[in-house]
Amino acid sequence: MKKLLAGFCGIILIMTAAQARSLYWDSVYVDIYVNADASLTVQESLGYVFDGAWNGGYRTLPLKNVDSITVNHLADEVEIYEAGDINQKYQYEVKKQADNLVVKWRSRLPNDPPYKNEKKTFVLKYTVTGAIDYQKEFDRLHWNAILLDREGLVKRGTAVIHLPAAVNKDQLNITLYSDAQKAYWQLANPQTIIFTGQNLAPNDTLEIVMDLPKGLVAENTSFKRWLRTPLSPWGLWILPLITLMVMTGLWWRFGRDEKGEACDGEQTVPPSNLPPAVAGLIIDEKVDLKEIISTLVDLARRGYLTITESDKHFTFTLKNQPVNLNDFELLLIKALFKTPNVGDQITTEEMKKKDFYSEIEPLKEAIFDFAVAKNLFAGDPRQEMRKYALAALAIFALGEFLMWFANHDLALNGFFAFLLCALPLYYTAVEGATDSWLTKIMAWLSGLGFGIFYLGLGLIWSIMFEYNTILPQAFGGLILSALLIEFFIPAMPRKSQSGASERNSWKAFKKYLNDPQAGQGKLDDYLPYALAFGVAGNFINKFKEVGEGAPFWFVSPHISGSVSGQSESFGGGGSGGAGAGRSFSATGFAASMNGMVGDVSSSMTAPAGSGDGGGGGGGGGGGGGGGGW
Repeated sequence: MKKLLAGFCGIILIMTAAQARSLYWDSVYVDIYVNADASLTVQESLGYVFDGAWNGGYRTLPLKNVDSITVNHLADEVEIYEAGDINQKYQYEVKKQADNLVVKWRSRLPNDPPYKNEKKTFVLKYTVTGAIDYQKEFDRLHWNAILLDREGLVKRGTAVIHLPAAVNKDQLNITLYSDAQKAYWQLANPQTIIFTGQNLAPNDTLEIVMDLPKGLVAENTSFKRWLRTPLSPWGLWILPLITLMVMTGLWWRFGRDEKGEACDGEQTVPPSNLPPAVAGLIIDEKVDLKEIISTLVDLARRGYLTITESDKHFTFTLKNQPVNLNDFELLLIKALFKTPNVGDQITTEEMKKKDFYSEIEPLKEAIFDFAVAKNLFAGDPRQEMRKYALAALAIFALGEFLMWFANHDLALNGFFAFLLCALPLYYTAVEGATDSWLTKIMAWLSGLGFGIFYLGLGLIWSIMFEYNTILPQAFGGLILSALLIEFFIPAMPRKSQSGASERNSWKAFKKYLNDPQAGQGKLDDYLPYALAFGVAGNFINKFKEVGEGAPFWFVSPHISGSVSGQSESFGGGGSGGAGAGRSFSATGFAASMNGMVGDVSSSMTAPAGSGDGGGGGGGGGGGGGGGGW
């Protein structure tokens, strides 16, 4: 045991010793030669002081505000390094990572003795194109001279800018941003400007902004420079405004409902023989669980099912052979009982275990098919919504594709904005896959919340005022356009003239069901419609003082005087009616119905086994990071 403990302590000591290393820069000296062709030749002398088992160094060169960077030379005090494999000593590699060019080199092999507070100076030379920003009255060089992203101190930093020709001092406009001690600049001669600072802490830099007289360097054009051209912050909104006008025109021409017959007066009876599920669809143009549950209750009301409540679950019993049913009703019966026979039973617990949720999509499709076959819509509403959803997705994908080449971070932010904002809104607006009002409210709030704070105040603000160039603005405009299309999706299915008339009549009937005096003596007949319209709670509560008989198809201990079994005979396809002679507690029945809706919804949606720098303006070239590895 003592040997094991000693060995473990030895390993800890070795690991601690291996990790006990540090570095700083005794000096960083940068020569920046501004060439007549507007390119820059940069030579950095990086005076590392290594202590510990360092393998070498690296340098991160930002590509964001330049056309290109080409590494030409790397050496230390003794050796000239070759481009190749950094597993080999005195070799380096250059790799593009996101918006940076990373130069990494090896000056020590793993078996070599560790550095002991040893100074190593590396000279890195590279060429930069596209760093000069052409303005109307001057040309601007904006350069971060000292590597920014580092952990160690730079004791002394110096940058020397060499101009291609002599320039009078009054022709130059020079600004130095730095938190370094004793930071200053001086004009050494008409072609040379020196910038220096001491004790630069991590992330301190020498940020140089120099306005040069026109004609000192050549003006070059390039595609990358064009992509970096600053635009008005409001250019972001051009594409969304065009999209808004186009979508408004498309809705007016193809999505606006035909003018149906108005419903005059109060609609006190169902206006047509449409099934409750289809009546619900014609009002809100979507099918979700409330339409399917209303179909269950309608089948029970018509004598095909009984529903029995127990302490743990609800049981559905087939009372009559499924004849004279439409397609989606028969599909629901078969989803419950597979090969239906009178007397078959299934509980909500068994529905969960048999993955009943997988039957929901075919049921939704069948209800849509029924509505389309009845010519209630000018076209198939599913195809209309999917067409525009695919268009929104394609526009978003195009924006992501363009942005990936300009700025990886913005592209990822846009992707997360889509996931966190657009998908919840689309899910609740189009799919409506749950009947839980709380879930819908939370989904809408999450979508709107992320839309306001993440997308609005974060991504859009950054594009308008920080990344206000062509690709970011096109990217932001495309994302906003995709969201606009998404908001139009629920309004694009067009009802036919007969469908619009049906909607007007059924909306009037829905309003009637909310009336305090509505439906007296019609609890059994109108309950499926109240469920499909989402007003069942209000509808049932109206029967507290009426003395309505309890429905014979629903057996529950919460209904006063209800029986444990049901002996009444239901005629095939006939109306079950309300139970004459059984006293009725509206409060108990409402609680039971709420429990059934919640239990059935859970079994229809849950898969089996699932559980619940000082004042600097930023920008410019140069900077980047560096260190050891």
